[in-house]
Amino acid sequence: MKIKKGNLTSVIRNQFKNNQTITLQMLYHTVSQNPDLKWDKETLQHRVRSVIDRLLRTDEIVRVKPSTYRLVK
Repeated sequence: MKIKKGNLTSVIRNQFKNNQTITLQMLYHTVSQNPDLKWDKETLQHRVRSVIDRLLRTDEIVRVKPSTYRLVK
């Protein structure tokens, strides 16, 4: 799966559609597998958490337990 930097939000949304409940570690792993992203580990994790925060603020996902989120239907 190719991931473009501006498309990270869409990729994470798709992960939630495929897996109703997902952990941060699963997201980190999925995004880090993309050879198109040249971010170091800290930057990658920051950007994933930033997208998670935006999705939480727009009520697209909810926190189920620490580091675990699910899609709001």
